[in-house]
Amino acid sequence: MNVIYQKEKNIAVITLNRAKKRNALNLETVHDLSQAFDTANSDESVSVIVLLGDEPAFCAGSDLSELAGLSAQEMAGVEAMKAQLTQKMALLSKPIICAVEGYALGGGMALAAACDVLVVAQSAKLHMPEVKNGWIPPWGLAFIYQRLSPAKAKQFIWGAKAIQGQEALEIGFADYCCPDGTAKSKAMELAAQYGELPTHAVTTVKAFHHHIHPVDIQRIDSLSSEYFIKDCQSDSAKTSLARFKGKK
Repeated sequence: MNVIYQKEKNIAVITLNRAKKRNALNLETVHDLSQAFDTANSDESVSVIVLLGDEPAFCAGSDLSELAGLSAQEMAGVEAMKAQLTQKMALLSKPIICAVEGYALGGGMALAAACDVLVVAQSAKLHMPEVKNGWIPPWGLAFIYQRLSPAKAKQFIWGAKAIQGQEALEIGFADYCCPDGTAKSKAMELAAQYGELPTHAVTTVKAFHHHIHPVDIQRIDSLSSEYFIKDCQSDSAKTSLARFKGKK
């Protein structure tokens, strides 16, 4: 079971459950996540969603062992499914609160950024290593740009260095920073607070936000996917992917 779905009163708790793979996103996990979000969104007794990753990490990003050996076009097709997941998350009627312990890398960081509220532990590591591997992140960049200034977002995507929880809070990427081991409890505390609010009003605020900060997420994901396909023709990208070929 790659994803665990639980309910605590009016809170749906969705947990990535691939600890041995550091909760890396393969297609099966993406499918299970999508179903879990659908279940939570259609359940009238659920007011808030909390997204977690089983220890020791939130999410290591895309499962490169699934991508290695595919053509650039085939890889882009796989990554498009992950783009569709985060697009769905943005349009859900219910708020999603994400708790990050350990680290969120690449697609894991984009997944966290797609949530409405982001809680990080102090020593949590956030990093986008895709450019170092030889390619632009193929999806999720709209959410990075929503949370940061364009200049900061560009530096983040270049991935020159990882940042930790406190810096993520200070630059505005994270909404809350808390001591290590308490991100889940902080997320659940916030979820309980949101859950006490009139559900219809919380829903309309989320919908209204998209009009105040209009971003064509699908267009941006399509554009980054086009660049990704070009980048994957490079020797540096091929060398990076070769390291994961045959790994399970």
